Formats: sequence, C-alpha cells, structure tokens
Amino acid sequence: MAEKQNTTPENDRDFIEADPRVAVIHILGQRAKFPVNRALVVIICVLVTGLVAIEYISRGVTQTINSLLTGSYVTVSSEGIKNGSGKATHIYQFWTPGESTWEEVQSYCLRYNECSDNMAQYAAAYTTTAAQLEKFGRALKKELGVPGYTRFHVVGAGPYTGDKTGWVWKIVMANGKQLDRDAFFKIYSRFFNRSKVAIEESVLGGK
Repeated sequence: MAEKQNTTPENDRDFIEADPRVAVIHILGQRAKFPVNRALVVIICVLVTGLVAIEYISRGVTQTINSLLTGSYVTVSSEGIKNGSGKATHIYQFWTPGESTWEEVQSYCLRYNECSDNMAQYAAAYTTTAAQLEKFGRALKKELGVPGYTRFHVVGAGPYTGDKTGWVWKIVMANGKQLDRDAFFKIYSRFFNRSKVAIEESVLGGK
C-alpha cells in the first residue's frame, strides 16, 4: 500500500504545531519567530496601564492647579455661600485723575521743571471735578451696561509727576460677560482728555 502523503497546507501545519511560547509574525510573505516571555508581557501591560493612569491623573492635577491659580467667585448671604455659575468672572481696574490731581502734578512740574514744555497738555490730562467723575460713573452703567463699579482713592507716582492722588475704578462682570474695550475707551476719552488708558484685567473661574 502506498504511503499516505501529508496534504495539510503549510499554514495549517503552522497553526497545528504552534507553540504558545513562540510568536510567529508574517511580514511580506516571510515568517519571523521569537520567544514569548510571559513575565515580559505582564510587565509591558503594567507599564502601558500605568502610563495611561498617569496621563489621566496629570490632567486632573493640571485642572486643579489652574483652578487654584485662576481663583473663584462666590456670593455670600444669610443663606450661605453660593458658588458662581461656572462661567468666568472678569474684573477690570483702571485709573482716572481726581479733583486735586492737577494741582499736585503742576506743583511737581514747576518745582523740577519736568513738564514745563507741555503744561497745557498735562493740565488737560489731569484735570477733573467731582461732578465729572459722577457723570462718568453713570455713563459706565448706562452706555456700557456694567452692573456697577467701585472706586478707590489712591496715591501713586509716575515717571514725570511725582506723588499724585487719583481714583482706581473696579468693574466686576460675572457669567462670562466682558467689557467692550472700544466702547469703554470712547467714554473714557470723552470725560478725560487722555490718549490712552491702561486696563488691568483678571479672570476668575470658568473653563
């Protein structure tokens, strides 16, 4: 009797004879074999899982740090503390001259001859009245729609003016609302004859 030939296809023989400790990779028709170390596989899985966990943890830590750095805005009442809406709160601060600012600047200019060539310009930029300040505050609310403001009487010094008094104004806009800077400057320049104004902006909370 003729010996029965083995007709099992080569790929099937590879499957039947596969050794679980040996991995076979087919690349461009070529086979590559390499030993599989179960301990090494476990280590790789642990490392990958750890890296994924670290990524999620780092995101949480970053969000927490950002929250601490940006601060928060809450409302305190007899009913307790109420957190903000989750939207950003924008706080704006800026300076205006006060009722006696020009007298102080003028005294410094005459004493040290720092701004004698532009006295008229300095006089226009640093002169205001109590009535003008009140009208400016009303214009902020009526024309800009700001909810309100606070102003503080301050003392400061510039490079050419020495110590002078003035007002720092503070506007708080909650629920993600922001100040229209162009409209603000139009109002500012209408009440104070100044070509520019520095606005300090802080953002609390928000995503």
